[in-house]
Amino acid sequence: MKLSTRKAFVGRRKMKSKQRERAIVVEKSMVTTPTSVTKERSASETKLNVFGIDMEEMLRQSGAPACHFEECYLFVQKSIMLDFFSILLCPMCKQPGLTFATSSGELGFATKARLACEVCDKVVKEDFLCERVGGSKSQTDPFDVNLRATLAFRGIGCGHSAMKEWASTMNLAHVMSYDAYRTAHQKIADASRHTFQEIASKSREAIVSAYNEIGEHPDENGILNIAVSFDGSWQKRGFTSHNGIAAVIDLLTGLPIDFEVLSNFCIKCKAVEGEQEDLEWKKRHEPNCPKNFEGTAGAMEVACAKKLWSRSIEKCNFRYATILSDGDSKAFDAVTSLNPYGTGVQIQKEDCVNHVSKRMGMALRNLVAISKAQKVQLSGKGKLTQEKITKIQNYYGRAIKDNSCDIQLLKKRIMAVLLHLSSTNKMPKHMHCPPGEHSWCFWQRAIAKSTVPESHEEHETLPPDIGKKPVPIFLRLSDEALLKRCARQKNTKSN
Repeated sequence: MKLSTRKAFVGRRKMKSKQRERAIVVEKSMVTTPTSVTKERSASETKLNVFGIDMEEMLRQSGAPACHFEECYLFVQKSIMLDFFSILLCPMCKQPGLTFATSSGELGFATKARLACEVCDKVVKEDFLCERVGGSKSQTDPFDVNLRATLAFRGIGCGHSAMKEWASTMNLAHVMSYDAYRTAHQKIADASRHTFQEIASKSREAIVSAYNEIGEHPDENGILNIAVSFDGSWQKRGFTSHNGIAAVIDLLTGLPIDFEVLSNFCIKCKAVEGEQEDLEWKKRHEPNCPKNFEGTAGAMEVACAKKLWSRSIEKCNFRYATILSDGDSKAFDAVTSLNPYGTGVQIQKEDCVNHVSKRMGMALRNLVAISKAQKVQLSGKGKLTQEKITKIQNYYGRAIKDNSCDIQLLKKRIMAVLLHLSSTNKMPKHMHCPPGEHSWCFWQRAIAKSTVPESHEEHETLPPDIGKKPVPIFLRLSDEALLKRCARQKNTKSN
């Protein structure tokens, strides 16, 4: 069998003139015109600005390196380090012959080393090769390297088992024990919780100030009604996780307010399960037991919502009067049934723009699947392909983001997507498509440039019989009540 000697293509293939023109139009449509270019702030810059911090000025004035060389950690091969010490002179006898060895007393990754002289047989120095946190001399304070290692592995979603595997692969002499890892983990958790409390306190002051600037003030009891985004997350996907978290974030400033962590599992409780109940052990363990929830992972988000809304006034002096959430309304139904603020305050619901736009794609894919089960083919070339469904979803989301201030215009722009897809050369339906040279509609682009529009066949519009099928979906997703809940153009990404 003769092997092909043809080389693989490297580079950009030549596009046809029509493809090149479309690519240029798409590229231009994603860029604003020079007259309307304004520098947008990042989310971090916006949050820092609330505290009166200019991010650009802070970066400009910051000339200090992120890591001081004297304090950083290095990987050193032991045999090479022994060669270095062997040529050094002993400070006692002034003769070469220093030996370096690790002595007993390792504490995790913190190694205790011993520097001795073979000539005069004296110990030059014996100490740990890293400092304790903050340079402390107390034996109870942890070593800096152990805390950093624990934080690093927790940061990438791994635990003690992964740490042992990594240490073995790196041929390290020793690794943290599980108890030492848990102790370091608890210290990090306590420090993180303390830091969040400090940040949250400043955030609440900044939130009140921001609402005062727009004319919203606390009532006579000092309680302020605010709009928040709420969403939950889990340690693992598929509703099999033992740990879940949910957070409340202010919509106006994007600052965090409060959070709740729930867990339905404790490894120590599991270990003693089935054994004779030890009341003394249970009493000692109960204050530190991570298990604080009885139920499934799917029920954690609702339970978190109830806790956060129940303590919002007592803890934060806020009423979460408006909730922005994803398509799942269980959390909203839970807090409304809880009625934490009495009959005088009705909690309002708003929707995440990203989740609403995804409903269009999901509904169209379900339509294709149901029609296929009914022996009606809606997918395939020139029909509702996955690529075209994604394009429709993007057009729908873009219409919401560009026209949310005018509900009637927004409804026209949404229905324009459907009309655009069902247009033909004999019957063009582009009267409601967004006008301008940078419009996503090829017909409106041509009109803006005073040129003859291209044929609809080149843009693969839907056949008339298929173009009628998504009408109920478009009518449902252009409902005024739904579109009004998207008026802020916010999403739950920050959660």
